[in-house]
Amino acid sequence: MNNEEKLAAEIQRISDLHKENKDIDTTALIANVLAQNREENIPAGQKTRAYLVSLLFPPFGLYYFVKFIIQDNAQAKKLAWTALALTVIAIAAVWWLTSAILSASPELQQIQNIDLKQLQELTQ
Repeated sequence: MNNEEKLAAEIQRISDLHKENKDIDTTALIANVLAQNREENIPAGQKTRAYLVSLLFPPFGLYYFVKFIIQDNAQAKKLAWTALALTVIAIAAVWWLTSAILSASPELQQIQNIDLKQLQELTQ
């Protein structure tokens, strides 16, 4: 059951309660349900920003993890764990690429062993 179906079911339940007891203020109850629903939704732009920052600037993805993990909202907690996972994956990828690039570069010993005469012959 998605969020819209839950919302419709809750409004229908409030409507049924009003049919049983006319003294119930349905407007206030429905407004409360809608306010709770609005608090649970995280804007798509904020989600996208959290995902992109987590992937492109890995250490800063931890900010979004902390920001969303402290919220009392299931969707925010899911976003926080996803941001953390993306951050860890990005850090691992950067580490792997850096070690691959550095292992392909010549060591200082090899550079010092180059004969200057050979180097001059190559440049001419």
